[in-house]
Amino acid sequence: VPRTMLGAPRQMKSPFSRAACTVSILTGNSVIRNLQREIQIAMIVVSHDLGVIRLLCQRTLVMRYGRIVESGLTDQVFEDPQHMYTQLLVSSQL
Repeated sequence: VPRTMLGAPRQMKSPFSRAACTVSILTGNSVIRNLQREIQIAMIVVSHDLGVIRLLCQRTLVMRYGRIVESGLTDQVFEDPQHMYTQLLVSSQL
């Protein structure tokens, strides 16, 4: 990731496969968080892995069939899901 950040790109796509990206994110969480703070960037993380979302995101959008069904602060969405689909997703992670 740091090499990709050189030159402050407007948009960055991960060069990793989904599985490799998940492992990289979990092991490099502090590196990514430091980059966010130091160079003041925003990230959009798209993942089916709720653990990754919980680690990296301050805000979460839950989508079903291409439509947003719930949004809010990540901790709030995980601790008190309002939409039935979000409740199902969160309970499946327990």
